[in-house]
Amino acid sequence: MHRHIGIYAGTFDPIHAGHLAFAQEAQQFFGLDQVVLLPEAEPRNKPGVAPLSGRMAHVQREIAAFPGLLAMQLAARRFTVHDALPELYATFGREGLVFLFGSDVAPSFVHWPGIEYLLRRHVLAIGLRTQDTEAHLEQTYRTPIRWAALRTAIPHLSSTQIRRQLSMADVSVIRP
Repeated sequence: MHRHIGIYAGTFDPIHAGHLAFAQEAQQFFGLDQVVLLPEAEPRNKPGVAPLSGRMAHVQREIAAFPGLLAMQLAARRFTVHDALPELYATFGREGLVFLFGSDVAPSFVHWPGIEYLLRRHVLAIGLRTQDTEAHLEQTYRTPIRWAALRTAIPHLSSTQIRRQLSMADVSVIRP
């Protein structure tokens, strides 16, 4: 019997309720046995992220209360089709993998070497942000794929927004 596993790679700097809501929504929608969160050591186009060890510890703390969510660190420094898929196949098998991506990541697929392989062979769950629609995403893809657009009750949350708010809070604390 094949297990159905969601694979959710990302920066998670920091992980927040929006990430967790999307993982749970995908788990329910696709009937996934488990969703594996993969914090990337060197995410694309995101310099200056917190060290992986701290992000991984934070992810593990946050998902501890959620059955079916698991954190895992890949040997690859970032999620790539060439490096990550063989490791994921060796761990979980080739069948039943569903890949979770935010709608902010989906437009960058055109720059990912080998993305056509992933798009042709696997189902995608795309977490829609507040401003995104399915029509917008349809225009992004240039190859037929199997995917579902999911919107949670909190699509407006972003790690960038949280880091900005934390930065502002730190500044206000040290002002005289």
